[in-house]
Amino acid sequence: MKAALRTLVELDAEGKRIAVLGEMLELGKESERGHREVGECAAELGIDQLIAIGETGAIIARAAEKGGVAKSVAVKSTSEAAELLADIATPGDLVLVKGSRSSRTERVLEEFGRRQPAEGVR
Repeated sequence: MKAALRTLVELDAEGKRIAVLGEMLELGKESERGHREVGECAAELGIDQLIAIGETGAIIARAAEKGGVAKSVAVKSTSEAAELLADIATPGDLVLVKGSRSSRTERVLEEFGRRQPAEGVR
C-alpha cells in the first residue's frame, strides 16, 4: 500500500491527490502497526486528502491526520467512501483506491461510477 501511495505522488496531476484506502485484512497481529505506518506514509508523502474505510482503516486516517494530512477521514463503508469521493473529487484530481481483496474496495469505484463523476477525474 505504501508503494501505491508513492506512485500516487509520482504521477502527474493537475489537482488534488486523493487516497481511498480500505483495510488490509491479512496482516494478523501486525494489523495495527501496518495500518498506522500507511497513514504515516500518506502524511510524509503529502497526500492531499485521505478516505479510510472500516474500523481498522480508521487507524490509517488517525495516523495520517496526526502526521499532517488536514483532510483525513474514516468512513464505515465503501458506499460512504464513494459518496464522499463524489463530493470532493474535481476534474484534474488523481485518485488511488486500494485495499486488500477481501475489503472489497472495488465497490467504491462501482458506486462512484454510478454517481456520474466529474469529467476529467482519473
